[in-house]
Amino acid sequence: MELEDGFLSGFLNIAELEKYFSHDYELDTFRDIKPFQPVQKSKTDCERFNELPANEFINWSNYPQTQRVSDMSSIRRLQTAPREEIVFFNVQKCYEKVQCRKNKKSKQRVQGATINLRVTTDAPISRVEVFVERLPKAAVLCGDSNGRVPLKTKLENLMYSDNYLRQDQYFSVDLDSVYHNPLTGSPVYKLSTVDSERRNRFWLVAHIVYNGNLKSQPFYSEPFLLKSKRSSRSSPY
Repeated sequence: MELEDGFLSGFLNIAELEKYFSHDYELDTFRDIKPFQPVQKSKTDCERFNELPANEFINWSNYPQTQRVSDMSSIRRLQTAPREEIVFFNVQKCYEKVQCRKNKKSKQRVQGATINLRVTTDAPISRVEVFVERLPKAAVLCGDSNGRVPLKTKLENLMYSDNYLRQDQYFSVDLDSVYHNPLTGSPVYKLSTVDSERRNRFWLVAHIVYNGNLKSQPFYSEPFLLKSKRSSRSSPY
């Protein structure tokens, strides 16, 4: 049998092995020798590599990838984080309605009733909805059917936490920005002259609205009382 480059040119049978090895070795150990077989790639791997374009731009968006947080639905994002809070500032215990005349019409307007609020959340928001509402028990006593009337919100400032994972947004609302209920046309702040301490109490109700129109739980301000004040020539209205 011929040798090439000092190596066996092929696998030897048992008879040939006896010529090159002494009989001190057990020949049974060589009976289990099998020719080398290269590891075959799975069909799936081969197909995957064949699908990749050669010398071209690979658009990885066409291949399965891990879902990004920004691509998750609003519900999934909310389940992972959200710390949400609305805090109402400078809510007074009592506000006054001032008699004023405008365009030859006399009205009572709420004076000095700008309320600030801070919205804190870990998730990006779409908007903040703020409503004014007569307290439920007070509404029953005076027959108020206005329910929650929306107020126009004004964004005052936007601040981020140190790690930029939480954002604080500051808004303001003016109680006097609404006079009639936009749905029914009835006055929002119609005051009762009977048992006014209980019947003329209101509060603010706010919601955080996330992307996808998903709303947070309602947040309530401290109740406040509305009462009338005699008109004054120095009225700003």
